[in-house]
Amino acid sequence: MSITIPTFPTVQAVLGGDARGTITLGGITHPIAAANVNLLRAGVISHASAAARDVNRPIELTATDPDGTLTRLAVHPDGDVQQMSEDRTVDEVEDGQPRPLMKAPCKKCGELMSVRVNFCEQCFTPQPLGVIITTPNGTGR
Repeated sequence: MSITIPTFPTVQAVLGGDARGTITLGGITHPIAAANVNLLRAGVISHASAAARDVNRPIELTATDPDGTLTRLAVHPDGDVQQMSEDRTVDEVEDGQPRPLMKAPCKKCGELMSVRVNFCEQCFTPQPLGVIITTPNGTGR
């Protein structure tokens, strides 16, 4: 069975080869940066997962990679990521079926964690995979 991903909210990200780029959340574009493109990608998925938790369902993440490739993904509240089809659907995962969840190291202590966490359990850093440089109020997320 398939589920349809609604058209709102969406997250858009543009990833640069220099591990910098932009992410648009709720219509607001923020600069992003990480130590490398893979960590930048994990951070974008972490932010999209947080947005999915806010609405308690999967949301669309449209990402443009450094080579210009456009990818449309469905990001679930638990951090699961699926390729989205042209008709905005993804296969529903059955109860008990394992789902591979992306993990990345905390930006402060290096502890490996799921993209769905809001703080590092090792060093207590908030948004340990966050890549937004600053938010409009200047606090960074």
